[in-house]
Amino acid sequence: MEKHFEIITQEHVLSAVLHLPGEGIFPAIILCHGFMGNKIGMHRLFVKSARDLCQAGWAVLRFDYSGCGESSGEHRDLSLHQQINETLAVLDFITKHPSVDMNRLSLLGLSMGGCVAALTAARDPRVTQLILWSPVARPLDDLLHIVGQENMEQTMKAGTTDFEGFELGREFFKSLSTLHPLDEIAGYKGRCLIIHGTGDTEIDPGNAGLYFQALGHGCRARKDKLIMIPEADHTFSAARWETEILRHTLDFLEEEARDEEQVG
Repeated sequence: MEKHFEIITQEHVLSAVLHLPGEGIFPAIILCHGFMGNKIGMHRLFVKSARDLCQAGWAVLRFDYSGCGESSGEHRDLSLHQQINETLAVLDFITKHPSVDMNRLSLLGLSMGGCVAALTAARDPRVTQLILWSPVARPLDDLLHIVGQENMEQTMKAGTTDFEGFELGREFFKSLSTLHPLDEIAGYKGRCLIIHGTGDTEIDPGNAGLYFQALGHGCRARKDKLIMIPEADHTFSAARWETEILRHTLDFLEEEARDEEQVG
């Protein structure tokens, strides 16, 4: 079952789709899209992933950040701070849904959405599992690699700049330099899965290792996983790569479910 919702925040109305396996109470996954993205995803990655995860027994919520997709707001007002606040609002929404197990909440973020998911999970103990696909780890360096130094300079001087039809504002670049997910993720207590393609030319594949190291995998007992997909690009834009990341994601989620059953 798929149902469209509007999630009301203090400033915006966020467009969302909730996928439910049927009647009952289910663990939930929130999908966080990336820079210049939306809840559909490149080559419909989020739609296909949500439906497959739902079929496997998870409630899945995909949504548009403000200024993106079908949500209210302007792209020029986008910032990491704003997206963290909106992710927290989405968590508030999903925890109140009668079909969701509020004790089993996961965030799954792609690219800049991975950065936002990591920062949110580090701040909100409701997030029990974190899944990062091709994550941004060094926001300013990673995004400047995409948009270019000249666009940042133009924005800081004029207030906005046009990048491939998307306006960027000063607050966007300011937020990139003031938030540090690799520092904050060290305080995250839940489980984390990191997947990155070795052929990613947009975001450095080395980011996956930086997150894994920041989690302290060698310093304390954790159940985090780091998986590199040979040759895969930034958005896993081949059927075989989509199949592989979903398989690894489901294995990770089902391992947590088995652990819960053993504890119970």
